[in-house]
Amino acid sequence: MSYSRQWLLSLGFFWFVFVPGAQAQFDYSPGFNAGTPGEMKKLAFLSGDWDIKLFYTPTRNAPVPEKWLPWRQSTKSVFTSLFDGTFIQENCVGFPVNPPHEGFERWAYLATFSYDRFQKQYRCAIIDNILALQDIYQGNFKDGKLVLTNLNTGTYNNHGTNGGRQVNRIIFSDIGTDRFVLTWQTADKPEDEHAAQDKITWLWSVRMEYSKQKKEG
Repeated sequence: MSYSRQWLLSLGFFWFVFVPGAQAQFDYSPGFNAGTPGEMKKLAFLSGDWDIKLFYTPTRNAPVPEKWLPWRQSTKSVFTSLFDGTFIQENCVGFPVNPPHEGFERWAYLATFSYDRFQKQYRCAIIDNILALQDIYQGNFKDGKLVLTNLNTGTYNNHGTNGGRQVNRIIFSDIGTDRFVLTWQTADKPEDEHAAQDKITWLWSVRMEYSKQKKEG
């Protein structure tokens, strides 16, 4: 058999066997609505440029902070819509690290928000310039607040703080068209891998107040 005939037979095999299989593999209907999930409309307000004021509490070992103290410096962040709002990415220029940590003088991060239509929950993937890890948070809106945690994602810093058992939670609250508050909480990861987050004692850590920058003119 000539080489050209072998090539044609191979091409025919590919076309009649692989292509129909590939079409079936990528045929998501029925029951799959392609494109931007409707739930992402709740995060559309994030798009734009924001100023951030950072606060911390001296009572980190208490479930309820006595007061919030302002950080020395503020920072900025930009939220960008990707793929017509399917994803929203935050680019935060970060905060100064004082004293510097292993040569790093500023902590900066990128965060990508999305909605998983199959698991029916919001998801946030965060990467930063110091830990060099991708930390994944997931959760939903509850009582007007978006509550996301890495409790069950397996991406928490398991070689670091609190002997490697610290998990985190972020809460979006006081949400308006031109402002919102993001609060970080920490907790010791429970022995029960399936413990509900409302059964855990979360400790307040950092409060970030976002205000949207006003457009000139």
